[in-house]
Amino acid sequence: MDYEPNIQAVKWFCKDILPLIKNKIQDVKFYIVGKDPTREVKKLKNNNVIVTGKVKDMKNYFNITNICVIPLLSGGGVKIKLFEALGNGKIVITTSKGVEGTIFVNNEHLMVRNHAGEFAQACIEALSNPEDYNNMISSTLNVIENNYCWNAIGSYYNEFLEKLSRVETLQDVKRR
Repeated sequence: MDYEPNIQAVKWFCKDILPLIKNKIQDVKFYIVGKDPTREVKKLKNNNVIVTGKVKDMKNYFNITNICVIPLLSGGGVKIKLFEALGNGKIVITTSKGVEGTIFVNNEHLMVRNHAGEFAQACIEALSNPEDYNNMISSTLNVIENNYCWNAIGSYYNEFLEKLSRVETLQDVKRR
């Protein structure tokens, strides 16, 4: 939790989103889980915000949470935290930045909300009626199994290598 995009994300969530959620669900808890939280992140701690620092096993936190939020506003690359949450069967609310570089589809596999009010409303709905998202979770787990598990990745890689071996190089064509 010392990476600037993560700091920015949790600050935005705590300042602009969590108060909106608390208006509807007073006893909501937001767990900030990650190693090396900065002083700035630790200051966010209160009755509703728990800052854990590094944890031994994320599974423990997936077991006690109903939803996972990834409120990233900046940063790049595919987010491992996204795959961890989705692979553990969690309802995920994120931003466009949080899902960037993946094939997950908004409102089919997860919820993408880029504005505080919309993000908060998606959290409230998911927390209030988690059973409404069972089909979304099932669909997401299928996407992960068919595209992101080692067997799927290995198959794609082998297919790529087979195609590559059949491609004539420019030098092969010139030699003829």
